[in-house]
Amino acid sequence: MVFTQSIVTFDYTIRDMKKRPKFDESKLGSNNFLTNLRIPININVIQKRDGSVIDEERERNAFCKVFVTGEKRKKMNTLSSSAKELLMWIIYELDPSKDYFWLNRERYMAEMNIKSKTTVTNAVSELLTTYIQPTRVREIYFINPDYMFNGNRIRQFPDNVTHPSRENKKNFDNE
Repeated sequence: MVFTQSIVTFDYTIRDMKKRPKFDESKLGSNNFLTNLRIPININVIQKRDGSVIDEERERNAFCKVFVTGEKRKKMNTLSSSAKELLMWIIYELDPSKDYFWLNRERYMAEMNIKSKTTVTNAVSELLTTYIQPTRVREIYFINPDYMFNGNRIRQFPDNVTHPSRENKKNFDNE
């Protein structure tokens, strides 16, 4: 790979890239982001089969999962800035347990200060096939839950769950 910035040229190959440094976590210091972190929760009372009752804590704020692998990171980094911005916006728009979303182009353009509809159209085109795909309803798109999902994929898509055999468990865990 060759990266050029002003007059300095950097030529990196995989062989030249450094490995992650080893370090002692206790020497990292304090994470200042934790100072003001507050996690609002809801407590659900659940009765188990044996009749006992447990309190289950769940975060109150909505969240979305982004599923990560090295290959997915590489694919993401091939997207243009406009497509990455749209994908991040989509992640924030996902409704719980839904594999589709409405692309409100007007609101997206206003929030992101985008003047050209072509910019949005091009970003959508980049995301098509890998991250999103059109439905039969205008401006409603399916998401690829292999990349992102707001909810529990196991519960939502039980027919897609794969159970590794005991022999293959080690390989499955390393994917």
